[in-house]
Amino acid sequence: MHIVKKYKRLEQYSKITLIYDYMMRHVNYNEWAKYINSIFITNKLNSGKIIDISCGTGSFLRELKKFEYKLYGSDNSYDMISRAKSKSNNLGIHYFVMDMRNIYLKKKFDAAVSLFDSINYLVTEGDILKNLCSVDSILKDNGLFIFDICTEANSLKNFYNYNEKGKCDNILYTRKSYYIKDEHIQVNKFKIIDKNNNENYSEIHKQRVYYSEEIEEIIKESPFKLVSMYDDLTFYPPSNKTVRIHFVLKKQ
Repeated sequence: MHIVKKYKRLEQYSKITLIYDYMMRHVNYNEWAKYINSIFITNKLNSGKIIDISCGTGSFLRELKKFEYKLYGSDNSYDMISRAKSKSNNLGIHYFVMDMRNIYLKKKFDAAVSLFDSINYLVTEGDILKNLCSVDSILKDNGLFIFDICTEANSLKNFYNYNEKGKCDNILYTRKSYYIKDEHIQVNKFKIIDKNNNENYSEIHKQRVYYSEEIEEIIKESPFKLVSMYDDLTFYPPSNKTVRIHFVLKKQ
């Protein structure tokens, strides 16, 4: 008799926190920190308070700490923030659970970042505008906001029909990714088997793939001025082959 496993359907970034660092092990966070710091320096920022919005498990902030900034992180997932706190113990990084569309903090920051295609999780243009207005409200005058998006070129090249299996700390997972081109939606379906408690979970992640021109139009409606757009981890302008675009905005 064939036994069908039952999976508990969970919100995005719930149990995936258990395997997130393993799945992101290919990311050179040190390189990312150096790159973002170079953007800060190019824009005459070399000290102050920085907040990472949708910071995940805090790996980027741990590397950025080397540059002597006062660091803060926020994420909408309690599980991600809990993991970030445990990883950053004694580093002096402060964390908050917060929706990136509704950021309410009394502190004012010199810069904010939102990396690793977090903005793609905002699937409407209105949500991106809410994010920009929220970030504006917590920045000092002339404050910077740096974020990135993954492009259609990335979905078509790497995740049009992608399957992955893995094991981490007695946890098995499968990932099936596909791109709905007509809707510009990237779908990532995860199934997670936790051998520690014999439970099975599933999470479905959806991201909207935006064209750079769409993001530029949203920025025009926001309190920000677009300073620069860069190809993935470079200072070159993006092209139609670019898989990730970095946007540098300044509060007007």
